[in-house]
Amino acid sequence: MFTSAQLLLPLVPLGGLGRILAHPNPIAIGLRCVLATTTKALAMVVGLALLATPARAESRIEGELPRKGGRALERIPGLDSVYGELETADGSRLRTILTRSTGATGKRPAIAFVQGLSCDSIELPSNRTDGWSRLLRAVARESGMVMLRTEKAGVGDSQGPACAEMGYEQELAHHRQALDWLTVHPWVDPDRLVIFGASTGATMAPLLAAGRNIAGVMVWGGGATTWLERTLGLERRYRELTGVPSDQLTAQMKLISDFLPPYLNARRDPLE
Repeated sequence: MFTSAQLLLPLVPLGGLGRILAHPNPIAIGLRCVLATTTKALAMVVGLALLATPARAESRIEGELPRKGGRALERIPGLDSVYGELETADGSRLRTILTRSTGATGKRPAIAFVQGLSCDSIELPSNRTDGWSRLLRAVARESGMVMLRTEKAGVGDSQGPACAEMGYEQELAHHRQALDWLTVHPWVDPDRLVIFGASTGATMAPLLAAGRNIAGVMVWGGGATTWLERTLGLERRYRELTGVPSDQLTAQMKLISDFLPPYLNARRDPLE
């Protein structure tokens, strides 16, 4: 059997216990103290829970470049995504997507992502679960840095020439202008810029860094061979992986080796 004082003892500061017991109605005053103490404790718990709850990720469009097809904007947990617009010197209007940690403030180091040869979109909707999409989400989220992705002309919301018709130099020029745009963005510390090039983008990354105040260059899946050597290697590997018999493989590779040099080395027009 517990007395009222024993029940109240763990909840009431020691200095106030004597005053409670000396009161004409100690039970009533004690319950009042318990209620006040419990309310304060509850408020503290709720406050801590609110502090521990991450801010809701925000996705929004800035600028006048229209959204095609009414597609939903990407939403990546822990990141704010801002869809912007870059107008290039050749008149293309490119979709930019800038991400940073939700709730982040001030200038931060930044990553400029340079994609490969593909004309696939660089958006990251939740239903994209391929390896590249998972990698880009992880880089954007775990680095704590601002990250820029620039959609190629003719892809997604971007306007301009068809992606498949653009040449290497034109794409490179677009990425140079995207870097100029990123350098002066209010979210970005211009002294801590990193370029991340993937596949063909890995060959562009050092060219983009040349003559700039760049903190670092990262590359994935690039090549250190000529385009002819790379193409021959891919053609051979494809045939090996698909089970082409060795005698047929040798004959086919001889034909391909004779066919490609005029186009890749001597720049012959394929329409000739």
